[in-house]
Amino acid sequence: MKIYIFTLFTIFSTLIYSQSFSTNPSIPFNTTTIDIKNLEITNNPTKLYHSNSTNDKNKIYFNFDIKGKYKSLELYLYYESVSESNRICFIQWDNDFEFPIEYPFWGNKEMWSIINSNFTNNRPIRIPGRKFVLVAKYQRVGYSQVTKVIEYTAPITDADGDGVIDDVDQCPYEPGSSSNFGCPFTGNLKIERVVIRQNGGSYPIVYDSSNESSIPTLGDVQYQVEVYAKNQGTEGKSYVSWQASYYKSTNCTYPNCPKIKFAAFNFYYMPPNGALSSSGHFGKILPYSTQPGYHEMAIEIDYLQAYDEENEVDNILKFPFFYQPGHTHKYSLEIYDSNTNLVESHIIKDEYQLNDIKRNLPKGIYIFKTENDSRKISIK
Repeated sequence: MKIYIFTLFTIFSTLIYSQSFSTNPSIPFNTTTIDIKNLEITNNPTKLYHSNSTNDKNKIYFNFDIKGKYKSLELYLYYESVSESNRICFIQWDNDFEFPIEYPFWGNKEMWSIINSNFTNNRPIRIPGRKFVLVAKYQRVGYSQVTKVIEYTAPITDADGDGVIDDVDQCPYEPGSSSNFGCPFTGNLKIERVVIRQNGGSYPIVYDSSNESSIPTLGDVQYQVEVYAKNQGTEGKSYVSWQASYYKSTNCTYPNCPKIKFAAFNFYYMPPNGALSSSGHFGKILPYSTQPGYHEMAIEIDYLQAYDEENEVDNILKFPFFYQPGHTHKYSLEIYDSNTNLVESHIIKDEYQLNDIKRNLPKGIYIFKTENDSRKISIK
């Protein structure tokens, strides 16, 4: 039984080995030609290759068709043109000392090599659309050296069909936008509403973008800006910047107008497919020296452009306003005690009057109610 198995193994091995290497001395060696053709680079076209890389990114894979019988072949692979600085690799191809390189018929040979560490200052190798040159050299004893040059230009590929070629597509298997390096946008940030209050908090709304059609008049009192925005994407966004800017819009267009004043704030986190509000105390709208007249305000989210979006237009909300020094926004204020009994009512014209009212109230818990909302206030 053992003799039978060993005999089968010997026959099988001989058959396989004889497919690659012939021991038939009647087949002559090539002397004046090198029969190779159809060079092809088989590396993944979506990746960059570099001599200092790891995980197979420092290797070049190629194949070609070959026919004939050779003792050995010298193979030089070049990138784009034949020069020492463009040499990707060198391979001394010898089968072994006993058997020659022999292909009685055209056959395909696959090879790979580590990328030459001196390759053009270690620049990366891109595959799509690039030309590769294989130079084969062979010299039979008693004959002159023979050289064969074959070229291959890799096809320009676009695996995901988004119009961004694979070697510059940062998401080669996921359709995306050329403006986002071939990757899909993960969402869109949008301003839905802007509210401006005098003094902030529960104080009167002097502008609301959701229902204002007239141009508001703003004075030189303190203001608070509230921004209501939405993340229309599938990924949460952290520290989304926003700013409020004031400028004279004559002969210029935002954001190219010189800013008279601006302030920057953040949404600390915007959940996916979620809405959020953020407020910032802006202080006085314009310097005291500013003359009465029309100005423009712009609210812009993600003004630092930390997030890639398909639509940047809806990140900005602009509206005109008239600046009038000394202008205030009077409003009604009712003060209730903790038992909801009305204590006082006032027409408030500025924050100084409001502070005087607070100082004159006895210690306790009160509810300050305006036409917009109400707030619990502790007087100590």
